[in-house]
Amino acid sequence: MAHKKLFSKSFFFLILLLVNSCASFGTWQFQEFYYTNPVVTYLRESPSYASHTLATLYKGEQVTILSRTNDDWCRVKTAQGEQIGWIHSTLLSSKPILIETYYVQVQEVPLRPSPQKEISSRLVLHRGDKVRKLSENEQGWWRVLVEKDKSLGWIPVSTISGYPLKKRTLSGVTEKPSEKNLKEKSFFSRPPPNFFLWPPPV
Repeated sequence: MAHKKLFSKSFFFLILLLVNSCASFGTWQFQEFYYTNPVVTYLRESPSYASHTLATLYKGEQVTILSRTNDDWCRVKTAQGEQIGWIHSTLLSSKPILIETYYVQVQEVPLRPSPQKEISSRLVLHRGDKVRKLSENEQGWWRVLVEKDKSLGWIPVSTISGYPLKKRTLSGVTEKPSEKNLKEKSFFSRPPPNFFLWPPPV
């Protein structure tokens, strides 16, 4: 009789352990990673386009889906700022999106609100500023996000490069680029990007 009671208790605890494990596994499985698809979109306070905006998200940023509603709104957490809010599922991609970063190579270039030289701008980018490419048109203009202050605007592709500025030594002599970089540059008719995926590969 004692053996039967011991067996019953052991069996009960085993079932309880399995239930808890399944519940934990189910919670872990629901941690879905998605990526923002539009050039610019917004994290909202509630599942509605009319709700208050919590943060601005840019193309390719990773979010973790925490829950969903029946009308396809997703409660998400951002990877960088770890903010929590709502975004519609149609604005998300299940596949990682390449993020391209470049560097300004001219002394100064206006960051224009539209891709036209006639449009004046008070915002100016300087040599060495890092930008993220968001989109482009057929006239050789790119819409970019400035990494240092999150400004948005258009600049000519001829003003940027995929390579950072040349380094200067303590003696003031500019270091020459390596033979590998020179060979790489000869294969590109336009600035090669710095690609990276988020999350990075393990």
